[in-house]
Formats: sequence, structure tokens, C-alpha cells
Amino acid sequence: EVRILTCNVIGNLGAEGAAAAEELRARIDDDDESVRFVAAKALRAVGADGPEVHASLRSLLAAKSGQVRISAAT
Repeated sequence: EVRILTCNVIGNLGAEGAAAAEELRARIDDDDESVRFVAAKALRAVGADGPEVHASLRSLLAAKSGQVRISAAT
């Protein structure tokens, strides 16, 4: 899955991937829970911050998937 791989690559860049934070935030609303999971992890890994990012991550706290909720919370 290209979306998952892309999120993982961006997350692996760390702070250098921060320029892609908006694209990662858009993946938070993806239909695929695996994409939401890796997007949340990547947002944390690149150090994304701000009210929009926090609101997006908070929205995942109600996800059915425990993995998605944990990735949003940590």
C-alpha cells in the first residue's frame, strides 16, 4: 500500500519530514485504519505541532482500533 509506505518514509525522516505534516494530517481521515495508524505515528515522529495537528490526533482517540487510538495518544 503506497499510502502506508509513504507515511512510514516521511516518519522515518524525523524532523526533516516536518514539511509534509499537512499531507500526513490529511491521512488521518483515510478510510483505511492502517493508514490512519501510520499517519499518526509519522506526525509524532516528524514533530508536527499546532492546534490542527492536535485536533486531528484527538479525533483518532475515538477510533475502533486500539492501535490507532494508541498511536494518536502517544
